Amino acid sequence: MTTNNPTNFLDPLGLAPSSKCQRCCCVEDVDIVVDGPFHGGLSLNDYFPKLVGKEELSDEPNMAGTFVTPKFVGGKIQMISRVKGPGSECYMSQDVWVEVEMINGRATGRANQNFDDIIKSNHDPTKPPFRQYANGGPSLADPPNMPNKRNTLSTRWFTTCVGSGGSGAATKCKSKKCCARWRLEINIPANLDIRLPVGSDRKIKLTREGKWCQ
Repeated sequence: MTTNNPTNFLDPLGLAPSSKCQRCCCVEDVDIVVDGPFHGGLSLNDYFPKLVGKEELSDEPNMAGTFVTPKFVGGKIQMISRVKGPGSECYMSQDVWVEVEMINGRATGRANQNFDDIIKSNHDPTKPPFRQYANGGPSLADPPNMPNKRNTLSTRWFTTCVGSGGSGAATKCKSKKCCARWRLEINIPANLDIRLPVGSDRKIKLTREGKWCQ
């Protein structure tokens, strides 16, 4: 039998490989929430259930931003992403560059070094609770902090990424990975009266620095 359909003529049995990625996740965008409510109805309690009720998560775990408790000073972020395909096939990563770090007037020895922040934390980025899904895209959260002690200083640069993954991703996805960079600065003066209300004279700055896909 003959046909005028060139596609059928070239592949009458439909055996040619599909141009679509059947089992891969292609990342299209990544962003960092540094203020306001977390997306997807999530909170730090979902990502870190073992820390629920502890000061590391602050008393507003569903809100991004800075926080101060009697023991800790820090920031709360949520990474959100937009992907095509099954989100479970995409991977997540986060590195941190420590520009300066001092606790109670003593250097921690981590300045001018880069670390794999997820490996250091012993969390598993491949499954819940550390891995969540906000609006269908892979998501993680982070509440980096420092001890609430006098003469404590820290500037850390974080790079959080979602990478395309799964069978065929290398050839079918437009972007290999998408990343967002954010910064947390903490400065607690040496002469701080820690009896002052939390937040007084403690300088905390949490900023989103940029994002890109490659």
